[in-house]
Amino acid sequence: MLGLRLVAEGVPVAGEMGEAFAPSWRYLEAQGLIRLAAGRAKLTREGVFLANRAFSEFVPPFRVSNVQT
Repeated sequence: MLGLRLVAEGVPVAGEMGEAFAPSWRYLEAQGLIRLAAGRAKLTREGVFLANRAFSEFVPPFRVSNVQT
């Protein structure tokens, strides 16, 4: 997830990681913290300033929406 700090590149959101954290990706995009495009997630301008908020979606304890049963 620290790859999100690579503003120009972002991180891939495909495969298992994309599926496991799909609710988080959608939530962060709705909050305006990331932009999803071409299978990658990149921090927005606002997201750069609030990057720790975005990263908190991916470290325990996870939000309830991230827990798959």
